[in-house]
Amino acid sequence: MVPIMMIVKIPNLQMLPNVCRFKNPIKCCRLQLLVTMVREAGYRASRTHFEPQAIRTDANIAQLVDIVQKYHRMANNTNKSTEKS
Repeated sequence: MVPIMMIVKIPNLQMLPNVCRFKNPIKCCRLQLLVTMVREAGYRASRTHFEPQAIRTDANIAQLVDIVQKYHRMANNTNKSTEKS
């Protein structure tokens, strides 16, 4: 019998298109970039071997959407500042 403390929570499987369509549709970023951003936000994340547009993560879909929206805001601010130069 495995002690309860040894059981690891299995992360959720999240499809990238679903993340980008959740609530307010946003442009999808590259899958590996999303994995990196999720990890930088403090969550576990990895690609799956059986679904090319999915990641396994312990972040829920609302948290993933927030991470992608922050990325887009940051990217838009960077683009605007380079256009002014």
